[in-house]
Amino acid sequence: SVRGLIDADDRSAEEITNLNGRDVYVLPVAEVENLLALPAIFRALAGALFCSDPDTRLAGLKTDIMTKAQREIELVCARYTIRRLDRRLKSVSIAAQDLSTLSSKFTAELAGVDPVSIFQSARSKLETAIQAGDLSGVLALYDNKGYVLSRVAIRLGLAKPSELQEKLTRLLGEKENPVRDALITSLPSVPG
Repeated sequence: SVRGLIDADDRSAEEITNLNGRDVYVLPVAEVENLLALPAIFRALAGALFCSDPDTRLAGLKTDIMTKAQREIELVCARYTIRRLDRRLKSVSIAAQDLSTLSSKFTAELAGVDPVSIFQSARSKLETAIQAGDLSGVLALYDNKGYVLSRVAIRLGLAKPSELQEKLTRLLGEKENPVRDALITSLPSVPG
């Protein structure tokens, strides 16, 4: 049996249950790199890297991400809508034996696909998370992983994301590790 973890992409409870039944589990963030910006994980990284004042660093990271997400809200919501449309269109199932039936069933299936509604819902969720200062909520929708990773690295006093990746690889290889513990606590529970 194959198991896996996938990005959140604002999946419904029904979608998550269906995926879990196939041993696929949903991350609490839009991109796996966003895990490093979750407060508990960022604080654990800051501690492991002997950074001074982790809470101030986290506050700066939060401001960076919130500001960028607000500035890119149209783009983020457009990409989100495209992913949802792609997933929805891949699930369209039509059975027909003639062109007339095919055309009417296809039209009926497409009538249920509303990109405006999807976009507006994503925008509302993202704006609400930004206004509430909910970093986890923003990270569940914000998909600019390059930006998030670079800001995590900079806020931890590192020059670039590759330095962060090297240090994270080393840290995860250690037996006693608060970073690994924070990651495990933040990830979905995978049975077995």
